[in-house]
Amino acid sequence: MQTNEMKTNLSNVSKCLLALVICAASGLLGGCHDTINDGDIQFATLTQTRSLLQDKPGVARAIDVRMAKDFDAAHIPGAMNLDLANVSENKDSIDPALARYKNVIVYGQDPGSGTARAMAKRLMRAGHNGVLMFSGGMAEWTGAGLKVDGTGAKGPPQSTPAPK
Repeated sequence: MQTNEMKTNLSNVSKCLLALVICAASGLLGGCHDTINDGDIQFATLTQTRSLLQDKPGVARAIDVRMAKDFDAAHIPGAMNLDLANVSENKDSIDPALARYKNVIVYGQDPGSGTARAMAKRLMRAGHNGVLMFSGGMAEWTGAGLKVDGTGAKGPPQSTPAPK
């Protein structure tokens, strides 16, 4: 009798282990589809970014992930300032303010901007298509002498005249 009980228990344990393995495998395989990582990010050069934003109005929107005070001081013309914490990570939660653009170009201060990378991935995870990261960021934009908007813009004149 003990032998039959042991066989039954062993069989039940085997079935439980098999079920766990199947669940784990299906979770891993199913989860890979929704996983976005750094390798999925498409990068835009300075030339591509400038062209999309200035030469083709309405095609792309720039997203500045820097702190609001930095954005207010100087930003790429037409950019909107978004805080990573205010952007949903949920799939299919596309921001209507961005949905009409073919491309969304995310940038931070410079190539080391982890926040810009995180924002690009979050927007992609939410379902936005055409997400690009301008890794050179504000440092490369202003270093190239391109026009900026903001209260403390340096270099070329602001695109919006200051009030008199």
